Amino acid sequence: MPDYPDTKADQMNWKALPVPTEDVSGQCHVAPIRITFKAVHGDTAGFLLEPGDAIPIRSGQAGFIKPKAALGGIFSIESIG
Repeated sequence: MPDYPDTKADQMNWKALPVPTEDVSGQCHVAPIRITFKAVHGDTAGFLLEPGDAIPIRSGQAGFIKPKAALGGIFSIESIG
């Protein structure tokens, strides 16, 4: 995700995920979602998760999420330790 101010990101319907303090797993439920993570400045990884898809999230990794379509999905985060 580009370096937009929070207000601009919110207008574009991107919401910040909580930043984990440990390595966790995130799983999509109900409806597809788009999720991005910024590893370093200028290096962003994006994913389209379908219901049932899961991805690992590293400790301290900042992410943003939005629904793929008008209806939003659910993204659950669980500890993997």
